[in-house]
Amino acid sequence: GELLGYAGDSRIDAAGTTFLDGRGGRGIQPPKMAIEFDPYSNCCDSPPCGSCKDNVCSSHSRYDGNYNHMAYVFWGDNTNSSCTSTIGMNTYDDNKHGAGTGGTTDPENARSFRNAGGIDTTSYFNGTTPGWSSDWLLNNTPTNIYAFRIEVTRAYTKNSNNNYFYSINSWIKQCNLADCSDVIAGSPGYDDTKNPYTSQPTLLRTIELTQTLHDYFASFFFGWTAATGSATQNITLSNFKMNFIKETSGCGGYGVWNNLGSSAYFRISGVGCSNIANNAFIGNVGTLGIIAGFTDAACTIPSTPGSITFAQASTADTNKNCAVYFSGVDK
Repeated sequence: GELLGYAGDSRIDAAGTTFLDGRGGRGIQPPKMAIEFDPYSNCCDSPPCGSCKDNVCSSHSRYDGNYNHMAYVFWGDNTNSSCTSTIGMNTYDDNKHGAGTGGTTDPENARSFRNAGGIDTTSYFNGTTPGWSSDWLLNNTPTNIYAFRIEVTRAYTKNSNNNYFYSINSWIKQCNLADCSDVIAGSPGYDDTKNPYTSQPTLLRTIELTQTLHDYFASFFFGWTAATGSATQNITLSNFKMNFIKETSGCGGYGVWNNLGSSAYFRISGVGCSNIANNAFIGNVGTLGIIAGFTDAACTIPSTPGSITFAQASTADTNKNCAVYFSGVDK
């Protein structure tokens, strides 16, 4: 059950003789991306496990936190596992938190607090920020009904690394009413999929993919997967909308370099506090993201300038190579 129908080779029996995909156990091959809604922690904290198992072929190896969570997952790393001899042997870490190198061929899956480096709040949401209970996906006080929105912006233009940016922004709001009319009334435009939603996202992540992976996303399958092991669950999906907005130009994100004249500290969309040398790459800023600069290791004293947003980077990028300096000038 912990593979959630997203990772693994799509087998429907333990022996691996019958496969849901009808193609000999390919599973869902990369490139792919998903939003995981998970009410169960597959990371054992007591004997005989002791802690999460690193063997992706074992149960309790997903590195989940102990709260219900919503998270971005991609396809882990590209290493073949020993879980099976099928083509899908590379898929068993695809929803393991923290799997993937973070490079252009295998973006890192969202990290929970159990992973090295700690929770990545750009990609992993456990409900603590708005003060929700630890079982918020299951708790019906006032409801366990949620209005969810996601926007994926796919770059039209190559960036300076000869890759393509993908910005993924997501919002989730708890509904007090069964039809979520209270959320729609209180958040104008939230249900309008024909126009971007500009409020601060719950999760926001910018990745970059190689030309080959980018080309695969010229077309794609969309759908839902689920798995519960021996447990059961009932989920209602309603008022679903999807819209495609064709972009004929644009970067989808911008790479940002430090040009403050010395090393400085930077936070990307509120996460981290990394010391970056002068003229070195800081990170990527997506459509609703922001990179903030600081002069101290605690990231409490703002630099001058103090930040750069996607809109500022877009204005600065006069040569259209999707790369800018932190001060807001072109690179």
